[in-house]
Amino acid sequence: MILSSVLRSYDTLVTAFETRPEADLTIPLIKSKLIDDYNRWKENSNQDNSLKTQIHYLVSFIKGMVI
Repeated sequence: MILSSVLRSYDTLVTAFETRPEADLTIPLIKSKLIDDYNRWKENSNQDNSLKTQIHYLVSFIKGMVI
């Protein structure tokens, strides 16, 4: 459910998750990987501000998730 709500820019990460056994996909793992991917993107990004705002909102949402 969580993975279906992420932006298309995370398709590669979602595909990587889909190859893992379902038992391995914990909320802390997904949260950590999404945040790592966002931070990596943020360091290398020259995307427009609206996309940055959307991704920042998504990461804020994920960080606030109850585990």
